[in-house]
Amino acid sequence: MLSTLLPTLLWLPLLLLLLSLPSALSTSYPLHTSSRWILDPSNTRVKLRCIDWAAHLESNLTDGNGWWADAPGYIAANSRYFDTEAWLAGLGAMSAWARDYPSVVAAGVRNEMRRIPVLQDGSGHEVWYDRVSRGIDVVAGANEGILAVVGGTLGGTDFSFLRTRALDRGRWEGRVVWEYHVYSYSIGYVTGNCDVFETQMGAAAGYLLEQGEEYTGPLWVSEFGFGMVGGPNRGLNGQESKYLECLMGYSEGNDADWSI
Repeated sequence: MLSTLLPTLLWLPLLLLLLSLPSALSTSYPLHTSSRWILDPSNTRVKLRCIDWAAHLESNLTDGNGWWADAPGYIAANSRYFDTEAWLAGLGAMSAWARDYPSVVAAGVRNEMRRIPVLQDGSGHEVWYDRVSRGIDVVAGANEGILAVVGGTLGGTDFSFLRTRALDRGRWEGRVVWEYHVYSYSIGYVTGNCDVFETQMGAAAGYLLEQGEEYTGPLWVSEFGFGMVGGPNRGLNGQESKYLECLMGYSEGNDADWSI
């Protein structure tokens, strides 16, 4: 099976497969991080180039959007189905299961945390820091051979708050990868001007690649996408094509890890 050949990112609930077969087969495990890089045991850089499998499609599993039910600012619309203890138990079970599969290289702590601004998590993001830390503890404790992948708030589009208050990763040194989502329709992004778009991406998450800072770490663009609504630019209209041009330019310019 393909999943036995390629390094696999255990993504709860997304399963992602690395695309580059020759480099995948030559990679040894486990992986670790140093500064902004993901490395193998010989300290050779490993670059993630992946495909997303959306669990809420064919398999009809939830992809975990929303906020924690026991967090301050409970709002039924986005909180009632997300139980913290069940989430932690699931993370632990899947991470422990992966011990028997060395090619599983990482576990996603939580997909697209969707707080409602002001009403949930406040300006200090205390809930995010607490729950993310608990999730990483579970992953790291259940399986010392996998990385923990961590996303920001607002559906994985916002990491801006880490610039002024870094997550203390001391007890998980070499284990944490940041992940970022950006679509052509992501709220607040200007896609018609690449200079503006790249500035916005840099402020939201791209700065995490700056080396030598408390927040520095590998940044994986784990989800991006655009509307294939038809148009003269390889099937894309002007706006969607410009978004892709801007994102590709930013990713190439920053040597980014990515997934589609």
